[in-house]
Amino acid sequence: MMFIDFEKAFDSIKLNCILKALKNSKINETYIQLIKYIYNYAKASIKINQYAETISLRKGIRQGDALSSKLFNAALQGSEKELEKTLECVDKKLRRRYKMKISKSETKVQVVSRGEHKTLDVRVGGEEIKEVEEFKYLGSLITRDGRSQKEIRSRIEQAKR
Repeated sequence: MMFIDFEKAFDSIKLNCILKALKNSKINETYIQLIKYIYNYAKASIKINQYAETISLRKGIRQGDALSSKLFNAALQGSEKELEKTLECVDKKLRRRYKMKISKSETKVQVVSRGEHKTLDVRVGGEEIKEVEEFKYLGSLITRDGRSQKEIRSRIEQAKR
C-alpha cells in the first residue's frame, strides 16, 4: 500500500491499460467488452441557452460513477514482482544517494480488499517483507478489509480515558 496523490489521475489512464488490468484480474470477458463499449462510445451533451452540442468522451476514466474508482484501482494494481522491483529500485537509490537503506524488518506490506484475500510474497534483497493484517499509519489504523470499525472503536475508547 502506498499513499500517492496523482495529478489529473482519472484523465491519464488509457483504456487499453484498464482492459489489460481487467483481463489480468480474470474479469469475465463479457464485462470487459461492455466496459470497452461504454468507453469507446460515451458522449456528453452540452446545452447553453438555445445552443446544444454532443461531444465524444475519449479521455481517461469517467468521474462520478460507481465503477470509476474500481477501474482506476484495477489499472494501477500491479503484481508482487512489480512491487518487488519498485522496492529494489527505491532501496538502491536510497543507498547510493543518501547512504540510507530500507529496514526490511520494519517494512511491511498489506493487501487492502473486501474480497478474497491474496497472500503476498514480497522480498527485497532476498529478505521477505512481512505481510500484516492491520497497520498504524500516521496514527490511523488501516485494516486488511479497508473498514474503519476498529479505528472508530479505538478512538472512542481513547476519548473515554
